[in-house]
Amino acid sequence: MNRSLPTKPNLEHLKKEAKTLLKAHQKGHSTVCEMLRSLHRFQDVADHEILEANLSLNEVQYALAMDYGFSSWADMKHHVESIAGKLQSGNLRREENSVWIDGVPELVWRKSGACTFAAALEAALAVTDHPYTYTQLMGLSGLAFRVRWYRRTDESDWCPSSPVGGFREESETLEKATGWRPQNENMMGSDNPRMERFAQDIIESIDAGFPVIGYPENLDVAVLYGYDLSDKDTVFLWKGFHWNEVHRLAATKTGPWIAITKEFAAPLPDREALLQALTTQNWRRKILPDTRTDRKASYLYGSDALQTWRDDIRMAETFSD
Repeated sequence: MNRSLPTKPNLEHLKKEAKTLLKAHQKGHSTVCEMLRSLHRFQDVADHEILEANLSLNEVQYALAMDYGFSSWADMKHHVESIAGKLQSGNLRREENSVWIDGVPELVWRKSGACTFAAALEAALAVTDHPYTYTQLMGLSGLAFRVRWYRRTDESDWCPSSPVGGFREESETLEKATGWRPQNENMMGSDNPRMERFAQDIIESIDAGFPVIGYPENLDVAVLYGYDLSDKDTVFLWKGFHWNEVHRLAATKTGPWIAITKEFAAPLPDREALLQALTTQNWRRKILPDTRTDRKASYLYGSDALQTWRDDIRMAETFSD
């Protein structure tokens, strides 16, 4: 990195700068050669060879972004747009007392992904100007590198939530990596979470065009993408893995965790984001007892999880349906 962006960077100015650098290359100005050596094909090449080579605007934009300390032009573009506050949201639709965000993808088992957290977040961000794929979210959160298994020790049983992704560490890792800063409201373990108290925050997010992810009645993460005020109680509209059509739930039926995702800041450069994911506690996490009940149970990680999983598979025929 040779320099820094101005305090208030302008994307149009940066585009013009890239075009100016391309013209300087075409005119044979050697002043551009040092910057262009950030391109792999020019790393060990003499100035005259760089100036004689064919060069595209995309390559110049990439080299310029590298010179400003970013991993790509897209990375720098996201940073500049976030500073300017330019966020696009989903198309908002209204019909009498109902409001919903159009275009949120359906959630389908296997097709959307086995981790409901990453699948729902992908669907929610799909209608924004800064989407991320399921694969990216699994990698950037570190979930793709985590082995987790649940074992009861008082009888043969396991918990199907082993791939759950809404934990604090994974969420905070993802916030830095993607730039999305959700309002997390987590009341897991509470007998009466009273999540309806966040109804106004959810409504404001929907009105702004940003879906919410979280738990409805069950504990599979789903997308809350609309609301209806025609009844006495506020009703939320959900898309999840268990419904083939719009699922309507009273606000009082909202589960114990939601993430209201409507704020965005500059994400980490790609390399830093990946290193962060690879150095989370996923590799070193200790056995965690299940403190929510009096059952003799633990969440296991790493090699302990793999060993226990293997032992459980061998006992599979003894388990109940």
